[in-house]
Amino acid sequence: MRSLKGTTKGCDIFLEFQEGLLTLKVPITNICNITTGGAPNMTGKNSGFLGLFNQNYPGNNVVFLHCVIHQDALCKSALNMKPVLDAVVKLVNTIRPRGLTHRQFRDFLQSVQSEYSDVLYYTKVRWLSAGCVFERVWQLKDDIVSFFHEKQCSAECEMLEDTEWLSVFAFFTDLLCHMNNLNVKMQGKNQFIDDIWAHLKAFKLKLNLFAGQLAKNDLSHFSRLNSIPSVNEEKLKKYEDGFKKLHFEFERRFQDFSAIQTELDIFTMPFNVNCEAVRSDLQLELIELQFKNHLKQSFLNMPKLQFYKSLSKGVKKFSIRLDWNKKVKIDLLILGSVAVSLKGQRIGKGRGYADLGFAMMTAMEAVNSEITIVTIVHDCQVLHSIPDDLFGEHDVPVDIIVTPTRIIRCEPKLPKPDRIIWSLLSDENIREIPILKKLKKMRKKSDVLK
Repeated sequence: MRSLKGTTKGCDIFLEFQEGLLTLKVPITNICNITTGGAPNMTGKNSGFLGLFNQNYPGNNVVFLHCVIHQDALCKSALNMKPVLDAVVKLVNTIRPRGLTHRQFRDFLQSVQSEYSDVLYYTKVRWLSAGCVFERVWQLKDDIVSFFHEKQCSAECEMLEDTEWLSVFAFFTDLLCHMNNLNVKMQGKNQFIDDIWAHLKAFKLKLNLFAGQLAKNDLSHFSRLNSIPSVNEEKLKKYEDGFKKLHFEFERRFQDFSAIQTELDIFTMPFNVNCEAVRSDLQLELIELQFKNHLKQSFLNMPKLQFYKSLSKGVKKFSIRLDWNKKVKIDLLILGSVAVSLKGQRIGKGRGYADLGFAMMTAMEAVNSEITIVTIVHDCQVLHSIPDDLFGEHDVPVDIIVTPTRIIRCEPKLPKPDRIIWSLLSDENIREIPILKKLKKMRKKSDVLK
């Protein structure tokens, strides 16, 4: 992470990027993807970061991408939704910020046994907000009208009684519902870029389908718009054009993905890709892969991430499987670190697996306090000190810190954990790690014998 001081022009960002590569000693050939924001200083083809990168590194194979979900949200800008959005926000702001009106409205909804207890505020920075606000107002529109009529303030909700306005509101509510569904599909854990691209391609096909159906006055996928009586053809033509604009916007914003379609296909379904269509440096390896039937079966039967992890044979090839009762003595242990102090305090990723692994090896008598522990980090990861409250008795310190520029021996050596601290472990932790479960059984058995 590098901070910019002063201006943030494309040239400033690019110079900082180059200095970062030099500091970390990363060759430009190691860069395969750069994800940027959509601001001109990043994406400008002449003086933006992207343009300067391509000018300084011609012939590179780097793929530039922009945050996919952000791009999806920006596609809505192709449609003139602002007048409807402003009207809906104004309606919500007529109800919610006014304490008395808001309480009366909530009481009214309760008295009519409404499914919902309130309208929602619109928040521009939340991608799903507009769709959720529109949907809630749509569901409560009749109750809102009744409420304001009861208060003799019918002017506040007159647009909800205007069929023309309701038609536009219904269209955008249906559209935002479809877009929110897409947005949600692209979120969450274990989402690979090819999965996200598949969702986007499917949505582009849906947009074409919607446009074609509107041209035929078919509102099958627009339940709210379909509930409006006699939507005129002029309106439907306008909505059809809106879908075409939206489709064009999706094509424009996601053209970078189309450019790497072949690479995505290799990752998505490596056993079905035409080897002649891929890069020459991948062809032979891909052919070998496609004729390994056991791998094909594994690909079909296991999650994608697990399959690609299984292709790494280093551990199986170079390691020796040892029996549980085999007494092993480890003299040197190399640990990864997020940060280390000059004293030898080590901070990992925060889950404590390295510390727990060391404690288990201690319980198995594979390590003792004399073992040498080394960590290899960048210079920027070495801190003068780490607060003592971040380093507990279960945390494993290091004895030697190796960076690209120096070797630091931590003196005096900090004491190392000498046991498993069972009180820090949950039942779930123990269930997840079979060896830990076995060690606990051995501990209980030992306690009984004593």
